[in-house]
Amino acid sequence: MIRVDLHVHTRFSGDATITPRLLVDQLYAHSFIKGVAITGHDTLQGYRSTRRMARAAYTEVSAETSVDDVLRAIKKGLVGS
Repeated sequence: MIRVDLHVHTRFSGDATITPRLLVDQLYAHSFIKGVAITGHDTLQGYRSTRRMARAAYTEVSAETSVDDVLRAIKKGLVGS
C-alpha cells in the first residue's frame, strides 16, 4: 500500500509551524509515507523548499492550493476567469 498525505502546510503558509527540513526529516523517519502535497496559502515557497530537500529520498512532493486561494487570485486578476 502506498501512503500519501494530500494536505500538508509548512511555516510558509502562515497556519503551521513545521519547517520544510523537519517535514523531510519526518518523511525519512516514516518511510511508509511515499509522498506529500504541500498546501500553501498564497505561496509556493514551502513546496519548493520541501521538494528540493526531499529529492534525495525519492519522495514525491506536489503542490496544492485551496479554493479560497484560486478565488482570491481571480479577484486580483492573477489568473483568467
